Amino acid sequence: PNPKPWEDLTNETPFQLTNLDWDVFGPLLDAAINRLPTLERVGIQNTICGPEAFTVDGRPFVGPTNIQGLWVQCGFNSAGIMLSGGTGKQMATWIVTGSPTLALDHWSPLRVQQGRCDLQHAEIVKQCSATIASHYKPMGDLTFL
Repeated sequence: PNPKPWEDLTNETPFQLTNLDWDVFGPLLDAAINRLPTLERVGIQNTICGPEAFTVDGRPFVGPTNIQGLWVQCGFNSAGIMLSGGTGKQMATWIVTGSPTLALDHWSPLRVQQGRCDLQHAEIVKQCSATIASHYKPMGDLTFL
């Protein structure tokens, strides 16, 4: 519920790992333990932390771009594992037949093509942070992950 934007991005950032930020992860772990007390006994054996792709509007980019032959499937806002199989199938169908079998225009990368996004960096960070925070909905004493 309190996302932490990654500052000082470089070309190497997408391949970097970092230490777990317990101030961010702790409340989520506490909520999980509250739901499943056994978690407290088994503990955490290992963590892997790194950058995640989020979009300003919370929707991924799927489909052709304005560059001939360049297709994208990215920015899944922490839902990549869940959505990749279905979107991969749709992309393959789209590339081979000329159209997907599902309406994917709301995920078009053209919605934010160069020159169409007039948001300043601070506003982008704010909106992406809100997208991340929306993944964790408080319900009474519990936070559903």
